Amino acid sequence: PSLTASLKDRTTRLRIGGNTVLASSDNGIEVTGSDAAQIEGNSVLLSGNDGIHVEESQNIFVGGNLVVASGRDGVHIRRAGGAQIIDNTVLLSGRDGVHAVGSDGLYIAGNFIVSSGRDGLCLRSAHGSNVQKNTVALSGRDGVHVRDSPRLSMAGHTVTASGRDGVNLNNVAGVDLSGNNVTLSGRDGIHVANGRDLYISGNFVAFSGRDGIYLRRVGSVSVDSNQV
Repeated sequence: PSLTASLKDRTTRLRIGGNTVLASSDNGIEVTGSDAAQIEGNSVLLSGNDGIHVEESQNIFVGGNLVVASGRDGVHIRRAGGAQIIDNTVLLSGRDGVHAVGSDGLYIAGNFIVSSGRDGLCLRSAHGSNVQKNTVALSGRDGVHVRDSPRLSMAGHTVTASGRDGVNLNNVAGVDLSGNNVTLSGRDGIHVANGRDLYISGNFVAFSGRDGIYLRRVGSVSVDSNQV
């Protein structure tokens, strides 16, 4: 069916699947105060605010959705620990393609994020998260932007044609940044500021507008086997 209003859930263990949500004035799909909800296989188009918005929830699964032309973020996760964001296609977001804040223990993998107005993938205060094999292209600012988020694994991403940095890490610790392909960045391919206990290895970084790998105010960093 085609729906012109937001889907909102405040229950537990609900599945929202197979819907077409068109031209909502607010969020296309909103889940607040829920546990173990599944949001999968939906098409969310032309939302006024976020395409999919999850807040104050736990262990939410967001997978296999098509999210196009959201006014703000394609997928927005706020205070939703343990969320899984997997295999979504997120296109033409007004702000960030996928934005997660105040949410620990996330698993974000296999997403295709293209043409975001700001950052393709943005994490803030997302401790202990695992971010793997996402494709991020044509971001207006950074392809991947991470801030205030220790103990992250970030591997296997393809990040291309970012307006600023391909991967930007700020105020991070205990991050493994390995095996990423970062090309055609407007500024730095990989930019790290205010970090410690970092492992940067096996990355391919090419055609950066400024530096391939740029480090500032960092300590205990291993940078090896990268192609720049």
